[in-house]
Amino acid sequence: RKLVAIMFSDIAGYTRMMQMDERTGGQKAGYYRQVLTEKAVEHQGEVLHHYGDGSLTIFDSVVEAMNCAREVQNLMQGEQKIPLRIGLHLGDIVVDGINSFGDGINVAARVEAVGKPGSILFSKRVQIELENHPEFKIISLGNYQFKNVQEPFEIFALEEDFLTIPSRREILSSPKVKDTHRTRKVWYGAIALLSLIVLTIAGYLGNKETIVPSQKLSIAVLPFDDNSPEQNQSWFCNAMTDQIIGNLLRIQELTVIASPSSRKYKDSGLGISEIGSELNVNHILKGSVTNSKGLVRIISQLIQVEDGSLVWGEEYQGSPDEIFEVQDDVSRSIVMAFRTNIQKSQRDFESPTDIPFRKSTNNLNALRDFQLAKYHYDLYDSWETDDYEPSLRYFDSAIEADTMFAEAYVGKANLLLSVAWRRQVQPDSLLESIMTCIDKAKEIDPQSGLPYSAEGQVFMLYDFDFKNAEKAFNKALDLTPSHDVTYAYYFRLMYATGKFERAEQYIRKAIELNPLNSGYHTLLAELLLIQMKLDSAFVYYERNLQAFPGDIYSLWGLGLTYFFNGEYVKGREIIENEVGYKGTDFGVAYFSVLAGDTVHAREILDYNYQFLKENPGSWTWHIAAIHTALGEYEMAIDLLEQTPHDLMYSMLWFKPLRSHPRFLQLLKKRNFDPSTFPN
Repeated sequence: RKLVAIMFSDIAGYTRMMQMDERTGGQKAGYYRQVLTEKAVEHQGEVLHHYGDGSLTIFDSVVEAMNCAREVQNLMQGEQKIPLRIGLHLGDIVVDGINSFGDGINVAARVEAVGKPGSILFSKRVQIELENHPEFKIISLGNYQFKNVQEPFEIFALEEDFLTIPSRREILSSPKVKDTHRTRKVWYGAIALLSLIVLTIAGYLGNKETIVPSQKLSIAVLPFDDNSPEQNQSWFCNAMTDQIIGNLLRIQELTVIASPSSRKYKDSGLGISEIGSELNVNHILKGSVTNSKGLVRIISQLIQVEDGSLVWGEEYQGSPDEIFEVQDDVSRSIVMAFRTNIQKSQRDFESPTDIPFRKSTNNLNALRDFQLAKYHYDLYDSWETDDYEPSLRYFDSAIEADTMFAEAYVGKANLLLSVAWRRQVQPDSLLESIMTCIDKAKEIDPQSGLPYSAEGQVFMLYDFDFKNAEKAFNKALDLTPSHDVTYAYYFRLMYATGKFERAEQYIRKAIELNPLNSGYHTLLAELLLIQMKLDSAFVYYERNLQAFPGDIYSLWGLGLTYFFNGEYVKGREIIENEVGYKGTDFGVAYFSVLAGDTVHAREILDYNYQFLKENPGSWTWHIAAIHTALGEYEMAIDLLEQTPHDLMYSMLWFKPLRSHPRFLQLLKKRNFDPSTFPN
């Protein structure tokens, strides 16, 4: 045991880098290790361990450790462009043979984990040691409460031209950090406090399934660990996890947490009981994959959350070609373990062998490309990226490798639906491809609800055929009852047609199944806003921002809530302080008119017309909203007639048009009923 300066470093996004190009990723990792080893020796340090993409290095001197970190990080910004994060701490370390452990290592690792590529962060103990060394420019990033650490501690950053410094919002968004900052404002007063109490009571009385631990069988499938020597099987681990979840979604009596929420607990350090409590499930499935020398070993365990007992466990071993049998075996074994609780489903399954589990593909290349397609473009939160083409290429490649890969067809259909919804391509030009993919998926796997979920989107967004959209969503939920995305789509349909009580039921169900999807929570707040339940909307938007710091949709919604509450200055301050919104946001323009500032509104209108000129075919409803606020109704309706898809937003922004004959005719043509719109 000795007191040392501890440096923990790792390559951000290494797993994805390896999935994209193993050769290049391996070369970069090799270069990083070589540089680190050489520089550590130069500064009287020692690299104790390499952990795939990360390393543990110790020094007798804090100054030498910092100089080493600075030189290594500088070299990583050269031709190789390696996204390295570095964290330092001064603490005890115990070396026992080949193992090293101690709280000092844990602190250094936590500090490193909240950094950004190109950053050097460190603890207070390191900062104290550097106080008399003016050659180091140090800034404090504030105090943070780390998960599983009793006391909060202060984090510092080294400031150099070539270094990156994370913002407080970025640090708070890390899963390793708890946000203890209370952002509730004075304006809440007694009304907001009463709203919070009423909402809480209503939640307990009307939505017990989302608060009280469910008595129904429920499960979260955690990402399988990659125990392979090269640490390059994460894509396969994620595929294994997703395929098991896809099978379990078909069980009527089982509530299954969506993979995006489960995946966020990978390497979280939380125990089974904590994860089960946060996800509100009574069972956890965990496992690992080891792929070495042509032999794949898969271990899976089903654990009861209440007492941590092992319900069922199994080990599988075989060649890579045999692993496709495992996902079905695991899924059926889970059903067998639950057999005393799952008596007989609504579809009259006599035994687990009758349940329509289906191997997604028997082709490793197809499976890998399918996973890469999902990494490139989040099908259900497509605002994360503008570039859909890499994802489309990977879906096409997966389909080419296995023409009977139903999920790849569904994935491509949902991708194109997102592209159409965002107007990245003229929507009508994509319809034939979308329907071809949906029909093919239904033909290949008639017992999957996923194609019907996509089909409901087509009925709703293209045809405004709300009755058939509802039938499609019901069919999807009958076949795949735990699919959170279908509930979110169903919410959108109920929202657009003014059926707000049902809309709330569906979005709450989506939240139950995917509780860490910030977008779902924002939609619930938006539902309250559109009904002008402003006090409740305030509470929910603030709550969302505490749970998901920096969520731009909740920030924007909070600003709009201030606008509708008559607080123009406050609303504009919130929205225009967000990067990308200043001088561009139609909501600010809309309420600028109402506040008498038509000059600012016209400036934003000009910007949006210039954007439309540079991006023909993009959304126009927000421009129509500005014209509506300005009283230029004919121009607004002209825009809405050009892009009828935009009528989904008609109820909130176009109230002044509701008595206009042209607007009423347009609503009727698209099957909207103005009588359902809130006043």
